[in-house]
Amino acid sequence: MGAAAAVFLAVLAVYLFTICPTVIDQYPLWTLLARACDFLPVGHTSAYRVALLSAVSGAAAAALLAWLVASLTGLALPGALAGIAFALWLPTWSQAVRPEVYALEALLFAVFLIALWRWHDERSPRRLLWVALSAGGVAMHHRTGFLAAGPALIAAFWLTRPRRLRGLLSAGALFITPFLCYLYLPIRAAARPPMNWGYPATAERFLYHVLGRQYARWAFANPLDRGGARRSRLALRAPRRSRPAIHTLGHGEGVSRQAGGGAPAHRRRGPARPVGGGMGRHQRPEGLAHPPGIGARHVRGRG
Repeated sequence: MGAAAAVFLAVLAVYLFTICPTVIDQYPLWTLLARACDFLPVGHTSAYRVALLSAVSGAAAAALLAWLVASLTGLALPGALAGIAFALWLPTWSQAVRPEVYALEALLFAVFLIALWRWHDERSPRRLLWVALSAGGVAMHHRTGFLAAGPALIAAFWLTRPRRLRGLLSAGALFITPFLCYLYLPIRAAARPPMNWGYPATAERFLYHVLGRQYARWAFANPLDRGGARRSRLALRAPRRSRPAIHTLGHGEGVSRQAGGGAPAHRRRGPARPVGGGMGRHQRPEGLAHPPGIGARHVRGRG
């Protein structure tokens, strides 16, 4: 645990020094946690406080990875090196210093790896429950996470002994439990907040949003995300004042408005500029009109 704590503190210090204070609207779990972070008595803007969620999540994921490797090897140094290497890897670092969903996804996946490792010691139905719950969290928060957690979960189901129907049904119920977070979407969308991504207030729009149909055509169109990697490198090299301009790029008003009121944390003017050739976050999906009284609100970062 000593190596994990040291990795957490060191990585968090690096992330806080390079943090990018911009805000976007995101998935229900991220939005709720980000709203809670906005009440913290730190920083001067909501954008900075929301960005802390990514920094803490990334540092915690690196710490858990360090603890896992140290437990597997019995040595603190390999664990510390693994955690630091993961944290300072450019894709991880770039997502842990701005408000995005991926740092929290990394934390959820680290929890899943630890649950899977603990299950491997016994392969018991009791340990399988924790594997199913953590895998559900990974798949719920970012649907593509199931591509990694799903095969491991299926293998755990198959290899668990004794394999009783009651235990498998319990594990399946726990896997589905994290998806209850999506019930927040139609409830909040019905209130017509200024930022209403996809307007999931009806059954049709709810399924369209939850199933990620707006991203289907671009899911594997640009797997390396060269544009995103370039922006991340620019952000890490740029002076602190210019980082928000680099990372905003089509993002909207603050999470404070989406999650429950308050003034927008970050407002831009001008036409939208979708990133990577895909649909902008506030661009209308094909075949779906804007809800009554709500028009397309386009914002962009300073060029």
